[in-house]
Amino acid sequence: MELLDKKFDYTYATKNRFDIPNKVFEINNKKIKIELLVTNGFVKLYTIKGRLYALQQSENHNSLPDWKFHINISNEDIPKSWKIISESLLNLTFKYSKNKVINDDLIISMKAFNINLEGYSLPKDMDGREITIYIYQFNELLNNKNKPIEIKDVNAKNEEIIVTYFFKKNDEEKFNFWYEFLIDIENKLKNAKIRKKKLNGAADGDLWLGNYSSLRNEAFCDDGIYPPNHRGWNSANQKKPFNWYQIFMIRYSLVYKELLIKNKIYIISFILLFIIIILYKNFNIFK
Repeated sequence: MELLDKKFDYTYATKNRFDIPNKVFEINNKKIKIELLVTNGFVKLYTIKGRLYALQQSENHNSLPDWKFHINISNEDIPKSWKIISESLLNLTFKYSKNKVINDDLIISMKAFNINLEGYSLPKDMDGREITIYIYQFNELLNNKNKPIEIKDVNAKNEEIIVTYFFKKNDEEKFNFWYEFLIDIENKLKNAKIRKKKLNGAADGDLWLGNYSSLRNEAFCDDGIYPPNHRGWNSANQKKPFNWYQIFMIRYSLVYKELLIKNKIYIISFILLFIIIILYKNFNIFK
């Protein structure tokens, strides 16, 4: 189901970057506001709490877990991919929102490089990170104990109010959510014949997951620097959002399963050849 209107379109947004849209959805009898922002380098889509998540990480000197999916997309196909990915993320968020307090718990945050900004280009070592989807992970330091997170908002009567936000463990999306999300977007990107910027796979330093997607934690290293590619996909050595079995299941569904189907005849032939060799060597049945 399409949820976003024309102003949330990537190309429209980058050409009208000061016309910042927001949209209020009503889900489970509660309202949630989705906002879009175009900065010098990025197009960003988020809920209020999704934006606060990024701000709180900065407040903590970028030392908190900063897990994200990177989607490997050619520059020319970013606009089409933005539509596919943003709609999928919103639809699944609302699908899994039944047991959540909408305005307080839903954390949506994604961004894409702004390729329409004149004179702006990214270094080659950033290839494969054209679109980013943030994976919220709870940490006690997200909540400032000395001063609550307060922002100005407007109520239904158009009156200015102060809203206080708290981050919680149950704000996190479970594995099934992210698994379904990756399956959905990878299938849709493939069917739309979306091309990749980095033809040989995931972004440098990332942990590859599928044909387009990879995983990375960009929390700063112990020496206080942004993690360079050579330090790998979890240079801060923080707890992973998925265990290795779950990562295998993602890879199996996105890559291995298709390879097995395509190469079934070769696999069967190899097994038969192996059986013949064993029989020949151990039972001399061909003599």
